[in-house]
Amino acid sequence: MEHEIRWSAPEYHAYDKHPLWQWGVIAGAVLLGVIALSQRNILFAFFVIVAGFLVSFWGKRPPRTLTCALDATGFHVSEHKSYPYEKLEGFAIIETPDHEPELACKTREHVLHAWVHAIIPRERTEDIRTLLLARLPELEHEESMS
Repeated sequence: MEHEIRWSAPEYHAYDKHPLWQWGVIAGAVLLGVIALSQRNILFAFFVIVAGFLVSFWGKRPPRTLTCALDATGFHVSEHKSYPYEKLEGFAIIETPDHEPELACKTREHVLHAWVHAIIPRERTEDIRTLLLARLPELEHEESMS
């Protein structure tokens, strides 16, 4: 059994968007902004227009490549965040036919017990499962409505 597994993965599953998608978001934000202004709600109008431009900007940004690792101390996502095994309740590997599998680790540190997700290479799925089973229980993961 390996003592450390490293891999690179995109930050999220990217989807191709129609070229008019960006303009649709901006048009929707402007329309909601105009409705808010007609109701004399200037703060909401400002919020909607800024949010529309931010969604449009972030929506066209390609995912960053993250370096993930599992080792004796825990689960690491790039240099930004580490999750020691003591702060993890368990894990699940989510496999779907149209995407690469995802590793989902349930945290203990948040009130909502958030799941931390990372895309994993299909050919490393069993190695990752074997390494994690030595330290954490495998849990059932239910997809949220979002």
